[in-house]
Amino acid sequence: MAITANPSYTYQGNEAADLTLRPAVDRPALAKYFAIEEGLKGQLWVNFLERVGLISKTDAGCGTGAQTINTKKSGKKFTPVDIKAWEQDCWANVRGTAEEWFLKAGNDKKDLTDTVYGDYMVDLIEQAIYEDLLRMAHFSSSARVSADLTPSITFANGDTKTSTQLLPYFKTFDGLWRNVELGVAATLTPLVAISQNGTGAVQTFPKEAAYPLFAAMFAAASPRLMGQPQASKMLMVTQSIFTAYTEYRESQNLDLAYQIQANGESMPTFRGVPIMVVPEWDEFIGQYFKPSAQSSLAGKFDRPNRALLTVKGNVQLRFDATPVNDSRSTGLEVWTDPMSETWNARQTYAADMKIADDTLVVAAY
Repeated sequence: MAITANPSYTYQGNEAADLTLRPAVDRPALAKYFAIEEGLKGQLWVNFLERVGLISKTDAGCGTGAQTINTKKSGKKFTPVDIKAWEQDCWANVRGTAEEWFLKAGNDKKDLTDTVYGDYMVDLIEQAIYEDLLRMAHFSSSARVSADLTPSITFANGDTKTSTQLLPYFKTFDGLWRNVELGVAATLTPLVAISQNGTGAVQTFPKEAAYPLFAAMFAAASPRLMGQPQASKMLMVTQSIFTAYTEYRESQNLDLAYQIQANGESMPTFRGVPIMVVPEWDEFIGQYFKPSAQSSLAGKFDRPNRALLTVKGNVQLRFDATPVNDSRSTGLEVWTDPMSETWNARQTYAADMKIADDTLVVAAY
């Protein structure tokens, strides 16, 4: 990992420069959005037994009334996709920069472990692995093509990637929105269309549209979904939709209703259902999903206003071993190869995601 030079600073040798990490964005724990399970070492078929329906009736007595009730078994197959993050660096990349003063001496100069430079690299890599997983969990798709993505992106570190180069980072397992699309295509998940997402529309979501959108989603929900306890349901929305809803309430001189969750967090509600704002949707769509190569989108963002109504635990993210904690990766292996004189930091894991019951979801986009 090379550190791009600061154009306002000229290294003149014989001085050590301090390094300070830019404060990381405070990312939510994966468990806030998904049910996390471990042990996915191979293909796993998770079976669900459907409810049996009618079984109780008037008792005529005298040993009568026995019946055989059938049920139906359905399920989802989790297929682990192997993920790898591997950073490799050579001490020679540091030579001639201010960071060369962090190198060890003599034969040990190739070993970047337990150095200021190496420790900062580990911090950066662990944060990047966590953010990668968060992005994949929401937006990865096994059917992703480069035309889905923004043609070219320049990142804060100075790297530039084309849509073709971005594709491997978005084509892993099927994340949340790909699973939602599959449920909609199978007519299991109701879809409420958001006209502001259209290519001919101004994609800003207006405050007047917020309440009708939420009402339409609740009207489209199945009786089974609406019959779940209010605290078990969750209404996940982009920041754009929540901002519009807040502005609508303010225009009506109405305060937002809040509810204390089991974890002590206070969340706004709609008809008693907690509203979970997912600003990562806005961020990732805004950065990666403005595909001018798709004539159908004509350079617009790909559905920037989105919402989901479902129940907690319905979206299941499974790993062979959970690779992250609440803010960064865990289990990163770090070593120096004496033959190639390279420092290495690597983490591998397997993952897949499924929606357990597509009928317990209402989508809006």
